[in-house]
Amino acid sequence: MATKRLIKRKATVRKLALKGVNPDLFDEFKSLRSSVKHNIQKDYNTYLRHMENGLVSDPRRFKSYFKNKNINSPESLFYNNVRYDNDGDIANAFADYFSSVFKPSTDFDGNDECRSDCAGDLVKIENVTYDDVALAIKELKSSLTVGVDNIPSFIIKGCTEFLIYPLLVLFNLSLKTSVS
Repeated sequence: MATKRLIKRKATVRKLALKGVNPDLFDEFKSLRSSVKHNIQKDYNTYLRHMENGLVSDPRRFKSYFKNKNINSPESLFYNNVRYDNDGDIANAFADYFSSVFKPSTDFDGNDECRSDCAGDLVKIENVTYDDVALAIKELKSSLTVGVDNIPSFIIKGCTEFLIYPLLVLFNLSLKTSVS
């Protein structure tokens, strides 16, 4: 609200300064312009922090933010009250979050042998390619529903460039070792 008032005051002072009513008004206009820029930046940073903190509590708002921004990756990220500024730290923060919400299945025993009627005996896939993973992510429905990892598909789609290679390694390792 303070920013709106500053913007209105700046516009009024600018008009009067351009009319030449009072020479001191130009200095006041410059000061107001600086204050407006500062307040807009501060309000925008507050908005970004609020949006980032609302990731879990309000995924629709987060989705609309990324959809409207048409950006590939955030410049900074707040996670667990820590600000991350470089891509590696941001990726590690995402990895930390994803690993904290992952719930492994308790029904699978890695030592179990696959029975002869198992689908793995019928379908032979040697490896997964980069394009396979990219296409699979592209074909995900952009919904707010989450899987067993509690990650909405729109986040996976929004982070495609960061997730393709790790997923590619995981899928190929899974095929190689016959462990899902």
